Amino acid sequence: MTGEAVVRAEGVSKSFRVGLRALRAVEDVSVDVGKGEILAVVGESGSGKTTLGRCLLGLTRPSAGRILFHGDELGRMGRRARAAFRRRVQPVFQNPYSSLDPRWSVERTVREGLDAFGIGSPADRRARVAEVLDEVGLPGRHARSRPHQLSGGQRQRVAIAAALATRPELIVADEPVSALDVLVQAQILNLIAELQRGHGLTIVLITHDFAVVEHLADRVAVMYLGRVVEVGPTADVLAVPAHPYTRALIDSIPQAQAAPASRAPRLAGEVPSPLDPPAGCPFHPRCPLAFDRCLEERPELVAAGAGRLAACHLVHPTSE
Repeated sequence: MTGEAVVRAEGVSKSFRVGLRALRAVEDVSVDVGKGEILAVVGESGSGKTTLGRCLLGLTRPSAGRILFHGDELGRMGRRARAAFRRRVQPVFQNPYSSLDPRWSVERTVREGLDAFGIGSPADRRARVAEVLDEVGLPGRHARSRPHQLSGGQRQRVAIAAALATRPELIVADEPVSALDVLVQAQILNLIAELQRGHGLTIVLITHDFAVVEHLADRVAVMYLGRVVEVGPTADVLAVPAHPYTRALIDSIPQAQAAPASRAPRLAGEVPSPLDPPAGCPFHPRCPLAFDRCLEERPELVAAGAGRLAACHLVHPTSE
């Protein structure tokens, strides 16, 4: 990361009780997001990326560690500072149909944040709704529509408009295109890129798809079983992935192939249960390159080049 950190996770862990056991959804994650940056958090289902996103949004309280917004810890914010945080940080969720109230019109949905924070006069709010609907490419005639009257792509445009209405600084977008068909995915990704450039937004993009990462992200953090296993500039990670898990994820996406010399066999097997994680490196049961040390010792994140970190015993630490 370069420049000022808008949001920072420091040693963040989150556990949930499942019966008598603890499910560790996120474990000791530290990551920064710079001003105007798009950071992609990528991994399979069960990797912990959505839980991390909810922690960054302040919707889930970490079990350990802390979230900082411009240096202020979320857990220590007073009521006024917390309200300001909610205005400046907005979510875009995966399924726009379930995240939109089916009883509300598009106008009311987009206006909700303006009403909640008392932003502007009624006339100002109507004008702002019209402005953001135009920005996301929705004709004004849809202002009176209900979610069931819209297509999936149109519903996601409404969700993005609602996130933009309060002029946020940070958006956390959790799988914003995974519920859409391929053509509409491309349209929404292009829209997000245009809005980010136009407003200088900082975005945390949660996804399982490296093709989305390649299209949008400046940097990428790869998560596996609750931990970050690699982080670095997107172009560098795509060109020469340092962790076997990253290699396998990239190799499974035709649109984002790794260099032939670095390609690994396609990813096999399932993510282990976080209720019963394997000893040593959590990826070793699925890793084609695992050796004895991997079965016994968990690797820590080490420098793997300029601006890069990786948690793998095959990575030789470098000095930046």
